[in-house]
Amino acid sequence: MKIGPIKFMKQDLMRRVVYALIPIILASIYYFGWRVIPLMISTTFFAVMAEWSFKRSTGKPVSEAVFVTSILFVLTLPPKTPYWIAAVGIIFGIVFGKEVFGGFGRNVFNPALVGRAFVYVSFPKFLTIEWTAPIKDSVLGGFTRYIGPTVDTVTTATPMLTFRSTGELMDYSNMLFGNTAGSLGETSAVLIILAGAYLIYTKTAHKESTFGVLLGFLGMTLVFNALSVSQVPNPIFGFLSGGILFSAVFMATDPISAPKTKEARWAYGILIGAVTVIIRGFALFAGGVMFAILIGNSFAPLLDEIVKALKARKKSKIRFSKRGCCKWLKTTIKIRKKKKKPLLYPVVFMIIISAVFTTALATLNAVTIERVETQEAVKNQRSVLYVFNQEVPEGLDEVQTDFESLVEKKDHSGHILLLCFQRW
Repeated sequence: MKIGPIKFMKQDLMRRVVYALIPIILASIYYFGWRVIPLMISTTFFAVMAEWSFKRSTGKPVSEAVFVTSILFVLTLPPKTPYWIAAVGIIFGIVFGKEVFGGFGRNVFNPALVGRAFVYVSFPKFLTIEWTAPIKDSVLGGFTRYIGPTVDTVTTATPMLTFRSTGELMDYSNMLFGNTAGSLGETSAVLIILAGAYLIYTKTAHKESTFGVLLGFLGMTLVFNALSVSQVPNPIFGFLSGGILFSAVFMATDPISAPKTKEARWAYGILIGAVTVIIRGFALFAGGVMFAILIGNSFAPLLDEIVKALKARKKSKIRFSKRGCCKWLKTTIKIRKKKKKPLLYPVVFMIIISAVFTTALATLNAVTIERVETQEAVKNQRSVLYVFNQEVPEGLDEVQTDFESLVEKKDHSGHILLLCFQRW
């Protein structure tokens, strides 16, 4: 394919990914308005230009994977993301996530997530605060609007942000069909599951990576639930929020940055799922899966090497001995007694590491949670005393005593009023 001076490498696999994304793109228009289309077109333009700038000197074609990268990148953004931020993010992702490693087929990290992580860290206001509510005032939804209304309260923000702020769980039916605030392509669980089934059926995506992510996420969530960790919601809510399904289907299955061996893909997926739960529950980031996949990308080559080494070791043990049948029989019996599946080693290793890390975090949380909550409360009390122009003592006990004696809380029409009494 050729568009003007730019030649494109034909990639049927990437085209099937685009086909799977079409229903999700239409759903994003229905829920959030037509703004997704110009945002996607402008982002794709800058993505193509960024890759072409590296290819034109060598005369090599631009990979069609650049279209998949730009579409996935846009679908991970909030609906009102400024055009210039999307452009900066995709250029960074293409250049530093792919081209610096030598281009398509050589990149270590998923370029769409590299760009997403860059704008998330660099421009957090636009990616963590400014959300758009789904359009509900028309049967045609967003097909009659450019953009939906802005979310102005915590209770109407994304499901994960709402849970972290209030502890409330959103309605599962709305989360299942996408009728919630969130990133453009991550809200409709039904469409994502159907797209995943299509990709696996057409052998476009490896099922081991997808199911590994879901298995690791489920296992780690159940561990935290068994330990009564309040920061981690139940598995159903977890699967339907935070983009875990979208990432398991489209991001973790990237054929370049994921492991190449079947056994390593299982371990890779389990690692991503487990780390996602840990980041969600204990870090500042409400989603977590983006950073979990980038961490998994860095482990992918190592996991492949572990699996290859185990297979080579097994192969060397079963070679036929030329010294006689008796020795061969003796060696074979010994090997069978010690025989283990190659998949077992990396999976068990990841489970043990995750379990140790989880236990340490849970223990630390249980030991320090009361003190942390007390310090947070005292911090707020210090602020209140300072605002009321009162002398703020140094000790924790003194702050609490002064606050209780000088400040009175009253409920007025659903609002909490703070009344301060002057010292005599």
